[in-house]
Amino acid sequence: MMVPITMLVAAAFWPGLSGRFIFDDYPTIVSNPGIHIDSLSWEAIQRAAGSFSQGYYGRPLATISLALNYLADGTDPWGYKLTGLCIHVLNTLIVWILLRQLLGIRSEEGENWPKQAAAVIAFIWAVHPLQVSPVLYVVQRMETLSLLFVLLALACYVKARRNQLSDRPSAFWFAACLPLMLLGLASKESAALLPAYTLSLEIAIFRFRASSSASERLLKRTYAVAVSLALGVYLLVVLPHYLTGDSYALRDFSASERLMTQMRVLPMYLGQVLFPRPDQLTFYYDDIIVSTGLLSPPSTALGACLLLSLAFVAFFVRRKAPIVSLGVLWFFAAHAITSNVFPLEHAFEHRNYFALLGALLALADIVRRIPMRDGPALKYVAIGGICTFLFALTLVRSATWGNPLNLAMELANANPRSARASVDLAEKYEMLAGGDPESPFYSLAMTEFHRGAGLASASSLPIQGAIMLAAGQGRPVPEAWWATLESKLSTGTISPQDHYAMSGLLTARARGMALDDEHLAAAYEAMANRSQLPAGMYAMFANHALTRLEDHDLAARLFASAVEAEKDDRHYAERLASALRADGHNQEAQAVEAKAAALRLAD
Repeated sequence: MMVPITMLVAAAFWPGLSGRFIFDDYPTIVSNPGIHIDSLSWEAIQRAAGSFSQGYYGRPLATISLALNYLADGTDPWGYKLTGLCIHVLNTLIVWILLRQLLGIRSEEGENWPKQAAAVIAFIWAVHPLQVSPVLYVVQRMETLSLLFVLLALACYVKARRNQLSDRPSAFWFAACLPLMLLGLASKESAALLPAYTLSLEIAIFRFRASSSASERLLKRTYAVAVSLALGVYLLVVLPHYLTGDSYALRDFSASERLMTQMRVLPMYLGQVLFPRPDQLTFYYDDIIVSTGLLSPPSTALGACLLLSLAFVAFFVRRKAPIVSLGVLWFFAAHAITSNVFPLEHAFEHRNYFALLGALLALADIVRRIPMRDGPALKYVAIGGICTFLFALTLVRSATWGNPLNLAMELANANPRSARASVDLAEKYEMLAGGDPESPFYSLAMTEFHRGAGLASASSLPIQGAIMLAAGQGRPVPEAWWATLESKLSTGTISPQDHYAMSGLLTARARGMALDDEHLAAAYEAMANRSQLPAGMYAMFANHALTRLEDHDLAARLFASAVEAEKDDRHYAERLASALRADGHNQEAQAVEAKAAALRLAD
């Protein structure tokens, strides 16, 4: 049965393989030299493993897989997307295996699930329109690959617990969970949620039972210790770190505001699960209104009530309807990191890659329990209709993702308040203009850049796009555009998009684009004065000040800031000072050495 299902899953996403890279694909893949390997040498693999700069240890397994795609296909997205689809098909098979085990456990009432239930749920999970983003958004290989190992670990855990309940050997299956979890963590940190998923299984399904009282006591004590440690770390380390200090320096909201906003985001996800309307799956969610209180907006309190109600349902029905309870618990557990105090963006569709399975499990158990006076035939027809409808929606959405212009137009039309969608559309128009200022696409691009710049959620990227579009064609850049750029960088929150905007301008200037150096300096000085930036950004600013403005004082100050930003690398200042002296920039080298001495970095 799973052979035709996997073929249908592949068919649903196949039209999207012809699409291009999008959003974070560019910094992570296209412009990331770490994954641009030309051999399978140990040095190249090591470089690829460390090419993801975020987090404590990167995501080495995922980035190595991306590097292998680069070795085979360069920057042609087709091979990357095909690999992502293969991982998704494999995950579908593992979900089916996991569900067969879970649904094979008889409930207290002695009821059995239909034999085809596991395959049907796995199919709906695989072809739900929410899955288009994690499958075709290449950088989310990290999410799908991580979940592959988590799903395998869950299947091993369920197998071990079923063996333990029937007094059969279980040690091998328990032992397999740890290396699988570590492989998941090497792909993305979300694999750390595996213990939360297994705890949900114990609460809803297994209830810490075993064939011997000694095994039961060991299970209960192990989970009690693990939960106590996790709560201790969360309350004593995580919360104090993120509720104070500058953890949210790159965000225009606080930790408390983020938590309140998630009270609306999670119900939004549930709405997308139940009613996956194409105009509601907008990919970009940079326009979400931040909740500043339970009644601001009022939907915050309504969302909180809904989530609390679901939590109560999960607890109170865990004996009568254990699969409903498990589904709700898995949905909440899957969002335990991304809907918490960590300074992440508010919403992304790929965050539901596993959470969707929890929601579908709960819905499937509710549907199974609906009494049918004339037998289950009508119910089966309805389920078949739902499967067909979801498959068709995903097929259409995948086809849209397969055409870059159609995708950009749809995302901008579906969410006209999204500055990111606006920039994406403007860039597509710019590509179609082909450098011809007389092309109608040129004026469309310029119009869209300016529309995006005027949106409340806009960073400096839209106006940067307009400046570069005009300058690239040798046209004058109006003073008002520079003023808009400087205003955004002087008053708005400095975000990663502003980093991209300024680095793009300076890179273009270094390659010879005619841009006003005084205005560029005013823009990056505004950034440097208001936000702690990476060392590379300060060095880029300093190089411009040195080579274009010949402002040695400004360059020295910015190079010194680079040293402070990279103070964890004791040899950075030494390398930088040596390079500056080699080029004859003694004043700047002295400033670097003085900053290193002040920070006690010098030997």
